[in-house]
Amino acid sequence: MREKIGVMVVKRNNEAVAFDKLKIKSAISNAFIEVDGKLDEKSNEIVDRISDSIEGLNKDLNVEEIQDIIENKLMSSSRKDVAKSFMTHREKRKMVREALKRDEGILSLI
Repeated sequence: MREKIGVMVVKRNNEAVAFDKLKIKSAISNAFIEVDGKLDEKSNEIVDRISDSIEGLNKDLNVEEIQDIIENKLMSSSRKDVAKSFMTHREKRKMVREALKRDEGILSLI
């Protein structure tokens, strides 16, 4: 049996990987850049606060749980516009994943 090292994230394919705070920060930062065109001191503070709070949970999470936490924290901040951008991106990615899965299913029948 493999020894567990640190906090793990369960990906959508059920693979468990080590928690990577930079990935969390990048996802949140991208939402700010989508809305504001750049990051500033205030947005960096929010990014840091949210990523620190997720890391501070010190428990294994799946991708969906992490995204839910990010959405909730952004919605409880003054940047609901960034939360909306994050949610829209998340929904678009979900649609792409579903379309790819559907296409793979169709191709397997051919």
